[in-house]
Amino acid sequence: VRFFVTAALGYTAIGIVFYAAFVALMLRGAGDRVRVGLRSGACVAAAFPLALLVQGASQHWLKRGGGSPLLLSALCAAIGLAASRLRVLTPVYVLAALTVAVIAVDVAITGPIQAASVLGYSLQTTGRFYGMANASFSVFAASLLLLAAAAAGRSPSRVRATAATAVLAVGLAFLAAPWLANDIGGTLTMVPVTLACAWGFFNRQITPRVVVVGALIGVGVIAGLTAVEAAIGEGTHLGRAAQSNSSLVNTVWHRVEVNVGLLVHQPWGFLCILLAGGGLVALAVQRRWTDYLPPRSPLRIVAISALVVSLLGFAVNDSGPVVIVLCLVVLAPMIALTALHGPAGTPGAAPTRR
Repeated sequence: VRFFVTAALGYTAIGIVFYAAFVALMLRGAGDRVRVGLRSGACVAAAFPLALLVQGASQHWLKRGGGSPLLLSALCAAIGLAASRLRVLTPVYVLAALTVAVIAVDVAITGPIQAASVLGYSLQTTGRFYGMANASFSVFAASLLLLAAAAAGRSPSRVRATAATAVLAVGLAFLAAPWLANDIGGTLTMVPVTLACAWGFFNRQITPRVVVVGALIGVGVIAGLTAVEAAIGEGTHLGRAAQSNSSLVNTVWHRVEVNVGLLVHQPWGFLCILLAGGGLVALAVQRRWTDYLPPRSPLRIVAISALVVSLLGFAVNDSGPVVIVLCLVVLAPMIALTALHGPAGTPGAAPTRR
């Protein structure tokens, strides 16, 4: 837990300084060399979740390096700089794919990597020792959204929109499966987000009627999963909520109360909520973002969805602002690289090393 605090505070402090400098330099019209440096910095920032997993693997199998800030910094730099040699937005897509793959395989084999890493700190401090930790869910969900954006492309055809929807559907199934992630909070969060993203990928407008129908479908999916898991009788996450004296609604409400308590003792959490909420409003209403994230484009849909995931995940999980912060950790580098290259991903906008 002590290393978690050190890693979180260290990354947050460095991230604030980097992104503040990024904005200032971009507003002043950064030259080619500066843009190369900013691109490398964004890729190093994007490598943080994967570096945490690699460090966890080192601790689990090699029994060393799990609490070393120096090793974590070296892993971030090595992975990020290697990824920065890829073109345009490919670095964040590749890092997201690797992160999703590592978490998925790890959870499927009982989660030794996340348990040995910072992402699994909740497994070490709470009574739940199976499935996917809340911090891991946050990184998994945000990275899954980036994968969906990569599958959809700039202007998705029906085939690419179907592929992007399939990516999210598989990820949702993984979160809900009792024998895999078994994550009730993640399932509650990703059902509406998956439905909304799928609708957006097919270039359909979200109307009040669509919201109502989507909500009913979401409730039906959750009810079906709960019934199936309760029938299994193996003490699964959703099944216990349905079989116990407290209802699923009471379970969610308990998590909200826990998060409010965490915010009382951690006032900086309000800043995280303001950042996520403010970013969501800015992406939804500010026209200046249309230059980089065009309306109804997969990147804009995914950016808004990641912010929604951070806020919903905060509400239905009991890890406080950690879920919000880690979603922003995954989302911010994508927006930074998009700002460097523009919506069309023009290679000449920010030259990379050859």
